[in-house]
Amino acid sequence: TLYLAVHLLDSYLRAGRVRLHRLQLLGVACLFVACKMEECVLPECASLCLLGAGSFSRAELLRAERRILSRLDFRLHHPGPLLCLGLLAALAGSSPQVTLFATYFLELSLLEAEAAGWEPGRRAAAALSLAHRLLDGAGSGLEPALYRALKAGDHEVRAAPGHPDDAVPASPADTNVLRYIQLTQLKMNRRSLQREDSGAGAGPGNRDVIG
Repeated sequence: TLYLAVHLLDSYLRAGRVRLHRLQLLGVACLFVACKMEECVLPECASLCLLGAGSFSRAELLRAERRILSRLDFRLHHPGPLLCLGLLAALAGSSPQVTLFATYFLELSLLEAEAAGWEPGRRAAAALSLAHRLLDGAGSGLEPALYRALKAGDHEVRAAPGHPDDAVPASPADTNVLRYIQLTQLKMNRRSLQREDSGAGAGPGNRDVIG
């Protein structure tokens, strides 16, 4: 649900601009839509409004939900990185500890805007590879072919395990993704301190509102 909500938020922001003071409403509305897609028990609108400390009403939340559905043209399904992580962890024989650690890295990547442009599969593979490296033997060894890419026409596909002749060395982009996730926690702490110093003032360029 969390990853789908973030995906909906990113997709909405790519499709148009939103005023800074309406970002909280947009985020809660995306969470509301994601819950309807993923959860069996839905949160009440009143409970979600409490998250905003009275900054928006139930009617505004429902109106924001309708605008999200309209702007995204009801294209709500998304194969998130968590699904890819489960598949890769099963193929690699990863232990529960390694998988949990990789999930932690995926959650950290949600804090970085650059991560929104990463492919879910590559993002999950980088997080799982990093978890294996840090825990050093807490799970089964990785199949290197799981993390190597081939070019097939205009599409990038994964090489199948057991076929080393078809595999190529990891691209610089894969290495950069892995390094980026390794530095995410340090960057998060530094930026958190910067936000406390500078405050949350609205920039002059954020003038359009949701709707």
